[in-house]
Amino acid sequence: MSERERRGPARLELLGLAYLVVDDPNPSYSGVDGSPVQIDACGAGDDADLARRVPGGGFAGRFFVTEWNAFIHFAALDARLTWIGIN
Repeated sequence: MSERERRGPARLELLGLAYLVVDDPNPSYSGVDGSPVQIDACGAGDDADLARRVPGGGFAGRFFVTEWNAFIHFAALDARLTWIGIN
């Protein structure tokens, strides 16, 4: 898969969702106006409370939202990624 395809629009479905925590956007960043954002996948953070909530056989991770300077944390049993508009 090319770099361009890895940066294209996609739909992520988290199946068997255990948690989804969205950090407050940094108020000094201007990207909180409803415009599209760039997200980058990261490993799970080191929050012990969230780590205890990961289901057996599941996984945890987080996304960094550049325009917010903030993270979206999640855990689920499975995930499905569908690229949108890529032939």
